[in-house]
Amino acid sequence: MKLIINQMVKFCIGLSIAFLMCSCAAFFYAPNPLNMPLPHDKKEAKFKAYTGLNESGVQASYSIINHLLIHADGSFYDHIGPYGSSSRTAIDGGFGFYQPIEKNGCFEILGGYGNGSAIGGYTSSQLILIGPPENEISNLKGSYQKLFVQPDMGFSRHNFDLGLGFRYAIIYPHNLQYTENYVNANTQKLYYGFYGSYNKNRIYVIEPCLNLGFGEGPFKVFMSGGWSTFQAGSPGNGLLNKLFLNYFISIGVTFHLNRNWED
Repeated sequence: MKLIINQMVKFCIGLSIAFLMCSCAAFFYAPNPLNMPLPHDKKEAKFKAYTGLNESGVQASYSIINHLLIHADGSFYDHIGPYGSSSRTAIDGGFGFYQPIEKNGCFEILGGYGNGSAIGGYTSSQLILIGPPENEISNLKGSYQKLFVQPDMGFSRHNFDLGLGFRYAIIYPHNLQYTENYVNANTQKLYYGFYGSYNKNRIYVIEPCLNLGFGEGPFKVFMSGGWSTFQAGSPGNGLLNKLFLNYFISIGVTFHLNRNWED
C-alpha cells in the first residue's frame, strides 16, 4: 500500500510540474475537484487539502444530523512568470442530502452557491517568423456567481476511497472583459486587436469527476480528475473557448473524523 501511494504521489507531482511549466495563458474559469463528503453517519467530518494543475485549495464537510450535511470549498491560483501573470480565487458552499448504502457506501446530492474572480495578462512571441516579428498581448478581468447541484456515489473503506460525481452548474459572469492585441515586436505598432465582453448570458457547465483515495484509517492520499464542458447562449462561445479551462487533475490529503469503518 505504501508503495502504491508513493508512486501515485511521484506521478502526480511530476505531471503537475510539467503542465505548470507549459502554462502560458490566463483563464477566467477553471474547475476545481468535486467535494464528495460521502458520509455514513451523523457528526462525521471530512477535511481535504490539495494542489493541482488548476489551483490549490481546501474542502470541508460535516454531517449535521442523519441524512443532512454542510460543505464548503475554497481555492486559489497565483502565477507570475516571464511572460505575464494570472490570478484566480473561488469559494462556494451549501447543503446536501445523503443516504448510506449497506456498510460503507453512500449516495448524496449536494447543492450550493459560489463566486469567483480572475485577472491576468500574457505576452507571447511568434515562434516561426513569417514577415515582421509579432507579439500577442492578452488581458482579462472578471468575476462570476455560481449555482450548482451535484449527485455523487461512492464508498469509503479503511484503506480505500472511491467516489464518482457529476456537477451541474449555472455560472453568471459579471464584467468579464478580454482583450487580445497583435503588435509588431520591433515598432510596437498595432496590427489588429480583439475586444470581447460577456455580461448577460448564463453559462451552463457539466463536470464529471472521479476521486480515488489510498491510506490507512482517517488519513488518506487522494487523486481527483475530471472534465468540464460548457454551453453558453449566443454570442459567447467563441470568447469563452479562450477563457475556460476544461480539465482538472489534483492530488492531496484527506482526514476523516468520527468515521467508523465496518470492513
